[in-house]
Amino acid sequence: MIHDCLGHVPSLMNHDYAELLTLIGKAVVSTPIPEQVLALKRFSWFSIEFGLIQEDNDTKIFGAGILSSTGEIPFSLSKDVRHRTFVTDDVIKTDYDPSRMQDLLFIIPSFAFLRREIEQLVKRFRIEVDPQLGDWKIYFELLRADRLEKYRGRHIVLYNGRIVADGSDPGELRRRISKELSVAPERLVIPFIEDHETIVAE
Repeated sequence: MIHDCLGHVPSLMNHDYAELLTLIGKAVVSTPIPEQVLALKRFSWFSIEFGLIQEDNDTKIFGAGILSSTGEIPFSLSKDVRHRTFVTDDVIKTDYDPSRMQDLLFIIPSFAFLRREIEQLVKRFRIEVDPQLGDWKIYFELLRADRLEKYRGRHIVLYNGRIVADGSDPGELRRRISKELSVAPERLVIPFIEDHETIVAE
């Protein structure tokens, strides 16, 4: 409770901080690749948990792990700690030991910078944090190209950019395909193709 209230809640008033916190969480649960999960954990550790920020020529604390520890607060700004500029490629290759005082910390110039860095990292890893949005985009592209004619009057199931099934009962489709693909039912995009549905490009 102290960790969250003193560490995370004040910074959540900053839009960029709130967005990067959300994006890290979505990215971690969206990637099946262990190396990417580790990289994201290190990014999180050296930023939202044990991060420093440069403001008005002063180095200040914003990491929740520091702010919630009476020992870490003075130690983090002391000469016993190595302070480095936050470079994402360096950060995600740097291991840490949560059982001891942190003697290596990274300094960011702003929360906007940190948000851009995590957005670029997620893009570089090709992690789809909102896969349903991608499938809806594919649906509208197919609709504009008039490539759904054979499905008119039926529901289609889109998953990872592909039409994987079609049928008349969306409930049955959702249950069956989610089981076959071993994904959550709500993950599937299942639009109904009207008999005369089309989109006219402006």
